[in-house]
Amino acid sequence: MGVPFVPQEVFVGSVVAWVENITPQVRIQEIPVQRKYDNLSNHIAQDWPYSSGGADDDNDNTPAGDATVGDGLSRYEEYRGLLLAEEDWKLTRLNPNEKNMFVQDNDPDTLGTVEYFPGAGMPDPDRFDYSWGRTFMGVMNYKSSSHQLAEVWPVNIADRPVPGDPDAWGSTYGPYFQPGCLIYINVALIQEQAGDRWHQFRNEIIGHELGHTVLWHRPDGGDHEVENPQDCLMAPEADPDWPVYAKEFCAVMPGTENDPGCQFLWHFTWP
Repeated sequence: MGVPFVPQEVFVGSVVAWVENITPQVRIQEIPVQRKYDNLSNHIAQDWPYSSGGADDDNDNTPAGDATVGDGLSRYEEYRGLLLAEEDWKLTRLNPNEKNMFVQDNDPDTLGTVEYFPGAGMPDPDRFDYSWGRTFMGVMNYKSSSHQLAEVWPVNIADRPVPGDPDAWGSTYGPYFQPGCLIYINVALIQEQAGDRWHQFRNEIIGHELGHTVLWHRPDGGDHEVENPQDCLMAPEADPDWPVYAKEFCAVMPGTENDPGCQFLWHFTWP
């Protein structure tokens, strides 16, 4: 999760302005100014807990996944921060040790603020609300500095029937980090078929589809057989009549057919 920005030091400075069109004179105005130190010459304030390192570092290693490091954001970009929905749109600095994933929620009224990856070992996506005014499929880290390593594109998730398959609860188009990574969730169909449990079933479908975006490189996009419905979100088929819905990705180390260890197999797909 992000680290809220907290000013560390304030002093009173003097601002000098000339008054024009009359005899030149000096007007002194005292204003509060935040003073920061950059002793490492990396354009990052020394008092930030993660300031040690290069501005272009991208060494995020938590959660580990398949041990691929980085999330596409440089140390400087994580210091600069973003406006996050879960932080009430406050400028929030990120943690350069934790892999950040971004989901642009185009229909928050029906898709809700779901815990997209509820299980340990998977990235914890930061949510953006399309109704707030972001451009659909817009890049997250627009280039405003020389420390952009790559364009980071969010997963765009929308409440829509799946094109060409009106009986599908959801579908995924493309891996995370790539332009055009899109998920359709047919909430109306889920409500019709899951009844009073539709919220829980919707959450399972969203978790499953998001799993495809980071397990895209795996056979069948990460789908695998499960012995019990609750064993893993990546079961190839779901059933609204199941007594228990999956809330986790399997965590057994790779090597068994039914529990390949999705928590140890995912990674972000780089351009």
